[in-house]
Formats: sequence, structure tokens, C-alpha cells
Amino acid sequence: MGGTGTLELIVRHPGLFGWVVMGVPAVNLPALPNARRLSAIIWGPMDKPVRCAEGGTVWQALNSHTYLQTHQVALPMMFINHGRKDTWMRWKHNPGFYRLLQRQGQPFVAYWDNGPHSTGARTKRVLPALRKIVRPARSEAFLSFANGSANDEPGNGDVTDGDLVGAINLYYVSAEARETARRFRAEYGHDRDGATDGGTTDLIPQRLKAFPHKPGTVAAYRILDRGRQVKRGTVTADRHGRYRIRSAPADRRYTLELTPAGR
Repeated sequence: MGGTGTLELIVRHPGLFGWVVMGVPAVNLPALPNARRLSAIIWGPMDKPVRCAEGGTVWQALNSHTYLQTHQVALPMMFINHGRKDTWMRWKHNPGFYRLLQRQGQPFVAYWDNGPHSTGARTKRVLPALRKIVRPARSEAFLSFANGSANDEPGNGDVTDGDLVGAINLYYVSAEARETARRFRAEYGHDRDGATDGGTTDLIPQRLKAFPHKPGTVAAYRILDRGRQVKRGTVTADRHGRYRIRSAPADRRYTLELTPAGR
């Protein structure tokens, strides 16, 4: 239960890790065909579920998709892979989970192929790109991405819908972020085999500590192209204390600069 166990762990203890790798995690464990058989072995019948101290039943707690919808969680950087032909984890639950992570601004990279449960081939295929992505320590602020125009389409959950092989946020890259109480700054861009074709993406500074990030705080942002300003505006921290700069250019290397509004 490596991938699934990791997901269950980080949604409840997100501050323990700087980043994690999850191979084929079950995002909705109770919905899997074999879950009823496992329940009798581990917790007893589904119709007589064990209750959790956090509220609800153990089976409700093992639905990570629902858990993230109902709990305020800021997850660490995640590297996720799935296979469309996985007869154990079942592909149909994954596209909706990816979309939830993007809506919430959670930091993640997802990669999938038209293969089975085994993760070996997928991991080897994307290692060169993964090595270019910042893997932050848990004490470090960093920049993540969402809704990139160069992302692939996972589809509606049917194994034949969407791109059979694809990725979300895989080729968006950033340099190490620099954070003080007066400024957050990070270089970013898109790098697919050395080409810059990333179009646009949402920029989300993560794990801010020194820079003001209380929910509702307003900050000013600038996007610079080799020192020349190409976009500016203001942005408000959400309930997780995250700022999201939407539809930022990513067709080449840029710099994001965030400062407290009014300074």
C-alpha cells in the first residue's frame, strides 16, 4: 500500500514532508471493487463500519478526494503516476482528483500512460523531466503550477477518453524561491526537451513563512521578462494562505515577484 498509504498519511500530516512520490495511489479506496473483500479482513463488513475519532466511518476517511473537499489541508509537493489499464486502482477516479488538486492549488505533478498497475516503466520515462523540478525541503517556500495550457487532458474517467498518455504540470519548472517578509521571488518557465512551449499557467507560491500570507491578505505581483515587466496586478491569499496568479505567461523563462500591497 505504498502509494495509497502515502496519500492517506499526507492528507492528515502534511507538514511532515517536503515532497513525496506516489505510485498509483487509490484516491477513493472504498470505491474499488476489492474494497469490500478487504474490509471484512481488516475492519469488518462495510455495512457495519468502524467509526473514526475524527468523525465518520473508516470508509469515509479512506476517500481522500472527499477528505480534501471537507478539510483544510495544504499538501506537500506530490509526484503522482497512474495507469489507465490498472485493474486494481481503476483509472476512473483519477481525473476528478487531479482537477480537485488544481482547483485547490495543491502542488503536484501527475503522469499517466495506457499501462497497468506496475509503475516501473512510467517512472523511467519521466525521470529526466522530474529531475528538473524543485524538490523542496519542508522548511522552504517554493513555486508550483496549475491549469497550464500545455497540460494534457486526462478525460472524464473512461479509459478511452482523453489523452492515453499525458501529464499535468510535468514540464513547468522553477528555480529555488527566495522569500523575505517584503518579497517572494522565483524564476519559472516551461522546458519540454529544451523547448519553451508552455503557453500560460497559474502560479502558486507555496509554504510561505516570512512573507505575509494570512487568508484575505492582498499582495502585489509583477512578472518580469529579463527585467522588463510584462504583467502586474494584485492577488488575495485564499483560506489556505495561498496566492494564485492566474494565466501567467510561460512560453519562455520569466520571474515572478510578489510584494505586500501598498509598499
